[in-house]
This record gives sequence, structure tokens and C-alpha cells, in this order.
Amino acid sequence: MVRNFGNKVESKKRLNRIKTSSKLQKSNKNDKQRQNLAQTIENDRKVKFSKSVKRKDFESVDSSEEADELDVNFDTLSGEVDKQISDLISHATLGLSDEEGELIEGKNSLGDDALIKNLNIQNHSDQDKIDGFTDDVDLTNKILHNLREKSKELTITSDKSNKVHLMYSEIAQYMKSYKSGKLPKAMRMLPKLENWEELLQLTQPREWSNNAVLQTIKTFVGVFSDKQAIKYFTTVLLPAVRLDILQHNTLNCHLYMALKKAIYRPGAWIKSILLPLCKDGCTYKEASIIGSVLRRVSIPVMYAAAALVCICNCSNWYGSTSYLLTVLLGKKFALPKQAIEACVSYFASFSTRNEQMPVIWHQSLLTLVMGYKDSMTQAQINRLESLCKYQMHHIITPQILSHLRTDKENGMPID
Repeated sequence: MVRNFGNKVESKKRLNRIKTSSKLQKSNKNDKQRQNLAQTIENDRKVKFSKSVKRKDFESVDSSEEADELDVNFDTLSGEVDKQISDLISHATLGLSDEEGELIEGKNSLGDDALIKNLNIQNHSDQDKIDGFTDDVDLTNKILHNLREKSKELTITSDKSNKVHLMYSEIAQYMKSYKSGKLPKAMRMLPKLENWEELLQLTQPREWSNNAVLQTIKTFVGVFSDKQAIKYFTTVLLPAVRLDILQHNTLNCHLYMALKKAIYRPGAWIKSILLPLCKDGCTYKEASIIGSVLRRVSIPVMYAAAALVCICNCSNWYGSTSYLLTVLLGKKFALPKQAIEACVSYFASFSTRNEQMPVIWHQSLLTLVMGYKDSMTQAQINRLESLCKYQMHHIITPQILSHLRTDKENGMPID
């Protein structure tokens, strides 16, 4: 019994010795680790600082204020590092109990990580300050970067424009064989686009079917501005009308309806269809068809008066011009005095011509006298009477003179 008890006591003592020796070994290992950690941190600090100083020297930072700030940052950084290293050494050399040592070991392990993070953050902040002072903005690289970005944008837009051009080129085939139904959405959106004229030419409007011309007029006439309508009527409607009359000696019913629908924009219609035919000359067939459209639709008085003044100011005379003038005067608008004066001056200018004017010219003069003799002044009537002495027709001229002299014989006021 005594031997067993003595053996147990000795075994317990041996175990305690082993435990204490293991704890001492652990503490020695921890001390060595802390010392190694402190040494590596100190070495990293020196290496980073030497790199920053070399970079500073390489980039030639000449400002004394920047150098002072770097010295202050280095002093504060080295002070904090020395303080934290001393804390580590003091914690390692303290004689504490096992439980307190384990707690402090855990805290120190966390403190080491925090120290490393703190040092990295401070080093990054110091490096950023150095870069802010030393790294000048490279203007050339910045310009090249902007040019690359612009080139990317241009390539994207060019790809999109290529797709758009391809789409409108495919629409050309659809418009060529169009009969009825809705137009493609791309065509309906055409007036809202900035480059609508370019896209319109991609659809080849000269090859459109007559149904397509009518449908586009119905779709666009209420959306177009006056400028767009003039451009559209000039490039699409008028060439289609003249080509159809030339090929068939008549006008397709769809194009005739398109002309009537287009008068919804009277100003654009007069500028792009009526006046070009009068100024450049047109065939009697074209004039008769356009005159038929004018007879069947109503035009605001001011637009009609402006059209008459423009026709009378044309330098060249064509028989078709006199026919269209007759149609406009035959509608008996309440014309202003300026329009009547322009018409009288236009006819009076023919008194100096040596050749005799054709019947269509005399008919247009008769229409003017019959419709607006009551609105003429005595001077205007006298000019027309003197005109009849130079330009005479054996049937029409007596009628003109009779209308002019009837009011004078009756003593009606002319002013």
C-alpha cells in the first residue's frame, strides 16, 4: 500500500514537471514567434520606406513642403511601430499565470493581425500621398484613352448605322411590290429621324408602286413639317406623277388621289408641284391633270394669291402656264389688290411682244376680266384696253373689250 501511494505521488510529480516543461516550451515558442513577427514587420517597414524614397528621388519631387510631410509621416509611422513592438515584448516577458497567459496569447494573436493590417493601411495611405505628389497626370495617355473610347463609340454607331441602312435597303423591295396594308414600322418612323432624306433614298422611291406612293402620302402628310413636305413632294410625288403621265399618257388613280391628299399642305404643294411645273414648263397633259386637281379641291385664299403672284413673276412663258393661271382665276377667289395688280402687269407686259399669243393666253385674260373687272381701277382697265390693240383675237378680244367697257358706259364707280 505504501509503495503504491509513493509511486502515485512520484507519477503525479513527473506529470506536473512534464506539463510545466511543455508550457515553458510553448511560451518560448510564442516569444520567438513574436520576436520574429516584430523583426519581419520592421524589415517590411524599412523596405517599403526605402522604395518610396527611391521613387520619390526617381520622379524628382522638388517641393520642400512635400518632403516635410513625408518626414512627418515617417516619424509617426516609426513611433507607432516601436510602440506596438514594445507592447509585444512586454506581453511576452510578463510572468503571469497559465490562464492569463493563454488569454493574453489570444489577444496578442489578434493584435498581431490588427498590427499588420494597420501597418498596411498606413503604408498604402503614405504611398498614396507620395503618388499624389509625385505622379503627374500624363496628358498624352489621357488623350489616347479618350480617343480609344471615341473610336469604340464610333464603331458601335457605325455598326448600328450599317444595320439601319441594310433594313431600309430591304424595305425597298417591299415598297416596290406594295399593294395594300400597313407600311413597315421603319417607314412610319421615317419623318422623326434626322437623316430621313438619306434613309428615304435607300428605299429607292423612284421604283415604288403607285399604291405605296399614295399610302406614304396618307401617312406622312400630317406628320411632316412644311420643309419636309416640300422635300418629299419634290423627290417622290412629282417625279412619280410626271413619269406615269409620260409612260401612259394619263395618270394612275392612286397617284391622282395622292395629289389630292397632298394639298392638305397647300403651301408645300404649291412650292413643290405647281410652281416647278409653271417655271420649268410642262406638257398640256400634265397641266390639264394638275388643273383638274385644282378644280376639285379647295385652297386657302392667301395661298392661291401667292401662287398667282409667283406665276405672274415667271420670266418664261409657256402655254401650260396660261392654262394653270386660267384654272386659278376661274376659282374666283377674293384676291387682294396686290394679286390683281400682279396679274394686270403680267398681261400688260405682252404688249411689247411682236408675236401673236395663242388662244390659251387670250382665254386666261378673258377669265381675269370676267372675274375681277369690278375690283380693278380705271388705270388697270385702261392698260388692258391698250393691250388689246397689240394682242388681238378675232373672237375673244371683242368679248374682253365688251366686259371692260360695259362698266364704263353704265357709269359704275371703278375705284
